[in-house]
Order: sequence, then C-alpha cells, then structure tokens
Amino acid sequence: MAPFVEAIKRAALVTERGTPIRLAFTADEVRIRAATGDSARANESLGAQLTGDDIDIAFAPQYLLDGLAGIDTEYARIECAGPTKAALLTAIPDKKDDSDEGEKTPDDDQSDTGYRYLAMPVRLTS
Repeated sequence: MAPFVEAIKRAALVTERGTPIRLAFTADEVRIRAATGDSARANESLGAQLTGDDIDIAFAPQYLLDGLAGIDTEYARIECAGPTKAALLTAIPDKKDDSDEGEKTPDDDQSDTGYRYLAMPVRLTS
C-alpha cells in the first residue's frame, strides 16, 4: 500500500492546493492523475485488482491520504458504487506467515481489520 500512498503524495505535490487527484481503476491497474493548467501534471500507474466496472473517481488528496494513513496493512480496499458516491476504505488483513495455504491475494480474504473510512469524491467536470 505504500507505493499507492507515495504516488498520491507525488501527484499532490505538483498541483495547486485543492486540485483533486483522479483515480482511474481498470482490471489490473489504477492510474493516478492530477493537473493544474498546462504546466503542472502528474500521471502514474500502479497495479491493482478491480471487481466490477472500470471507474474514474476523484478525491481531495489530503482527505484520501488521511484515510489511508489509518491503514497499516499491505493491502487496502476502496469500495464505491459510482464516481459521485462515497467510497469506503478498509484495510485487508495481512496473510499469516504460519499458514500452509500458499500465496494469497487481496481478494482471497473477504474479512477486514475493522477500520473504516468514508471518503467523499469530488465531482469531475470533464
């Protein structure tokens, strides 16, 4: 999860205060974008797993970072019903080292740590 947080921080650094961070989720990646006019732009892609349709959603970077700061596991889950609906951030528990189940992916364990953070998206104009 640290690469995702760091990418959001980098995108927020190159834009003016108050500029939303756009997250475009597809089947195997998330594109993190931010722009202020023609001069300051950020665009970065990271691996991700998506269940459902592709979605393009935007958040105020500080609110998103505040929610992610409460997650201390390797993976997090962002659940949202649409680009204008609130998103729920939860932590996915890390796999136990002493298990004989083999390699697990974030989707293998549907439980969570009990952490919940509700983030309201920013309405996109274009």
